[in-house]
Amino acid sequence: MALLILLGLLFGGLQCAAIAWFFVATRGPRKTRRISIIAACYLALGILSLGPLQLLTEVEDRLGISRTSAGDAAIWSYLVAIIVGVVLILRAEMRWRKEIGISK
Repeated sequence: MALLILLGLLFGGLQCAAIAWFFVATRGPRKTRRISIIAACYLALGILSLGPLQLLTEVEDRLGISRTSAGDAAIWSYLVAIIVGVVLILRAEMRWRKEIGISK
C-alpha cells in the first residue's frame, strides 16, 4: 500500500512539474495574448492531466491490485499531489501576471 501511495505522489508531482514547465516555456506567447497559443495551452494541459492517471491505473493493474483501499489510497495521494502542485503553480502564475502588468 505504501508503494502505491508513493507512486501516486510521484506521478502527481511529475505531472505538476510538466505543467509548471509548460507555463514557463509559453510565457512569451501568452504575454502577447495570442489566442491560438492560449487555446493550445489549455488543450495540452488537458492531455497532460490524463497521462499520469492512466499510468497509475496501469501500474495498479500490473501489480494485481483491484479497486481496494490500496488502489483508492494511490488515487487520493495522486489528487493531493496535484492539488498542492496546482496551488503553487497558480500562485506563481498570478505573481508573474502581476509583475508584467497583465492583471492587477
